[in-house]
Amino acid sequence: MRTHGRSPKGLYNTWSSMKDRCSNPLHIRWARYGGRGITVCPDWHPFVKFRAWALSNGWKSGLEIDRINNDGDYTPENCRFVSKVVNNQNRSDTKLTAAIAAEIKKAASAAGANCHAIGREYGVSKTLVRLIRDGKCWREEKVEAEQ
Repeated sequence: MRTHGRSPKGLYNTWSSMKDRCSNPLHIRWARYGGRGITVCPDWHPFVKFRAWALSNGWKSGLEIDRINNDGDYTPENCRFVSKVVNNQNRSDTKLTAAIAAEIKKAASAAGANCHAIGREYGVSKTLVRLIRDGKCWREEKVEAEQ
């Protein structure tokens, strides 16, 4: 059944999932969204209005909707489309900030650095320390943009 016209399937799924997380207490992620009072702005309840906003605000296949302020609602002023990596870095339960990631990278890049000890110091795994050091997460462009 097509209820969304000529819209890309991924965009419709983004909209549907966003609404479900915020309005369905049976949704697996309800506690992190609707259960915390996060809502979807009324203007986005009809898909066609959300679609118009998304297409004029950078949506492309493969990008995810991200709330800039994790305690804020899904509104045009608080949302953007980003890669999965950036979206994961902006989660409310992310322990790191860009500044801390930069410190970890600097420490881990030093000669003789012990990734296990650095991880203990910052409360992250040695694997994450290596990923930051190797530029596989918390890349420098993200770090520099936040400083």
